[in-house]
Amino acid sequence: MLGMQKAIKVTESDIREMVIETIKRLMNESYGINDEMENAATALATYIRDNILKSPIEYDSRSQMNYHLLSYEHEFEGKKFNWGIIGYIYPNSENLEDNVDIQFSDGASTSDGDRMFFGRMRFSMTERGWFNYGEVADSVYHEMLHLFKSKKMGKESGNQEFNAITSTQYNSTTGLAKDIAVICYMSREDEQDAFINGLYGKLKEEFLGHFNINASDIFYNSELCKKIGEVKTALNNLSQTPIEKINEYLKVYNTNKNSLTYKKLMNLGRNTLSRLSQKTARMFKHYEKFMYSKGFHANPPKNIFDYR
Repeated sequence: MLGMQKAIKVTESDIREMVIETIKRLMNESYGINDEMENAATALATYIRDNILKSPIEYDSRSQMNYHLLSYEHEFEGKKFNWGIIGYIYPNSENLEDNVDIQFSDGASTSDGDRMFFGRMRFSMTERGWFNYGEVADSVYHEMLHLFKSKKMGKESGNQEFNAITSTQYNSTTGLAKDIAVICYMSREDEQDAFINGLYGKLKEEFLGHFNINASDIFYNSELCKKIGEVKTALNNLSQTPIEKINEYLKVYNTNKNSLTYKKLMNLGRNTLSRLSQKTARMFKHYEKFMYSKGFHANPPKNIFDYR
């Protein structure tokens, strides 16, 4: 068929092998996770873990569920933040819906003229107090990275030109339209960094809680690995589709200000995979240094993926 490109054959094992081998090869580089961001995320995750069961129990008439309500205030990059943390209680742990949701909004100025920012976090927990702390930490670190970039630099970073269109397409389409949206969404450097930062938070907090963990298992079950797989699958699908057909799906992205061509789309996808691999490798190197700094010295593995 005209306009066809050479197909990229992709399987789940291909993705795992490619990512792990790339990470191993690049792990001699360093990744500078911002100290202020990391400290803020660690403090919030730890506060939730240590205080959620001590907080008052409220009743949500809409969901007909009890929940623990915890508040938390802190300053970050000179900005004041007020958090409302909600842990929905599932009396029957077998029906536990394991999910985490975080939302942010800008509030009115305080009496001293400072602007207050609000964050709300919701997650599920059992009556005895168990909740998926790793997933909560992942979400906290992910969103703290967004906060750090938006409040420090005044705007999101990375590819923003198709942001509004991409959000709609990513959440409401399937097939080739979804493949295109996946690439545009993950080409945003702020989203890439947030997923990487979230995985770092989960690795760090799981290590502190259990000490001897399997990094590759956590990685393969992470949202970051899922997104890498989505980008590779999208590139594979697009490489096997006539360009003329793809161009029809690209029309929604073409406005007076923006233009997305097949060549630009494929380059975005390939560059996204390259950057994700390199930044993930650097993050794992940072995590490895953290792990050893906390006492993991007995029979250290040649590679952090090789121990359990």
